[in-house]
Amino acid sequence: MKKHNITLGLLLLSMVTQGEELKEQLKNEIVGIDIHTFHQEERARKKGANGLVKIGMDTILYESSLDDKNRVEPYIGFEVFPIKNSNFYLDGKTSFRHEYTSSEKRYNKTMVELYAGSIYRYDKFFINYKVGIRHDELKNTKVQHGTTFRFIPKATYDFTNNLGWYLKGSLGYADVKGDDRDQISKNYDLPFQESGYVNRIETGLGYRVNNTKLSLGVVNKSKENYAGEYIPWTYIAKLDHNLYTDKKIQIRPYIWGFLNPKIETGPSNKKENFENELGVMLGTRVTWNLKRDLSLTGDIVYLAQYKNESGSGKSSGQSSKKTPGSGSGGGKPNGGGSGSNSFKRRVEESVIVRLGFKKYF
Repeated sequence: MKKHNITLGLLLLSMVTQGEELKEQLKNEIVGIDIHTFHQEERARKKGANGLVKIGMDTILYESSLDDKNRVEPYIGFEVFPIKNSNFYLDGKTSFRHEYTSSEKRYNKTMVELYAGSIYRYDKFFINYKVGIRHDELKNTKVQHGTTFRFIPKATYDFTNNLGWYLKGSLGYADVKGDDRDQISKNYDLPFQESGYVNRIETGLGYRVNNTKLSLGVVNKSKENYAGEYIPWTYIAKLDHNLYTDKKIQIRPYIWGFLNPKIETGPSNKKENFENELGVMLGTRVTWNLKRDLSLTGDIVYLAQYKNESGSGKSSGQSSKKTPGSGSGGGKPNGGGSGSNSFKRRVEESVIVRLGFKKYF
């Protein structure tokens, strides 16, 4: 009888110990030191939390371009799983963007987003999707309002342990209203939208070797910029490397290269076409677990875009209103644009910094 009591006591002690270890494991997994996989983070539910609050700022500290524009964009957002044992979630975000040049303020933009979504996994297939609205208010001397009804999918499929397919982006319908939009487009180089169907979809393949992942993809974007540049297709290559990971910190450098085979720029009354613009982006992301339920993520990115410039001094992405630069370009004639202009290459550089806190609950 005594032996049975001892055995039962040891069994109960083992169960309690295992339960405490499981609780501790869940606590440690709440904050996302994200392991290196094909999949996007499966949101707060994967970390054992009911939701999160995030606050941060995106900034362009430096940009060398025709007008040297810079940007500051603070934001705050949330994500919550309101139903117990369900993958249904709500999330939202609001941000304020202030864009300016060395000589003038360009515009202010306020954005509010609200979505409802769910997560689904079946064997090797994973999808995280949400549906909702995004409202933008763009201000300069005039005001433009845009409300977009959006569907945002993220999906992956693993063919093998090393090879996978991915898809991400958004699509929807934009309802845009504003004051004297055509007149503003002639006087200001602002990214005005037109009402109608909008999308930005990226899809491709990823291949992983140990801690390094190579992705090759293509991006399709609808014609949503009214006065800015329109790039319907972009070919992109990404190389991500998990340099260091432990329970407290993760360091992941990456390099992206991209090719824009065709660009259309300028206001509606005078379009210019450019071809085969290249770009490269070098960055490092650091995630630091300050506490078990609080993380800080920082990105520092260097971006170089090799732009085409016409003989009149206009670069892709530049309104026909502005004509800085030299009078005659020294490159070879290009098939796009007006046909009689020569083209030359110029480099536009940017330094981008992103900082964000996540508090899980």
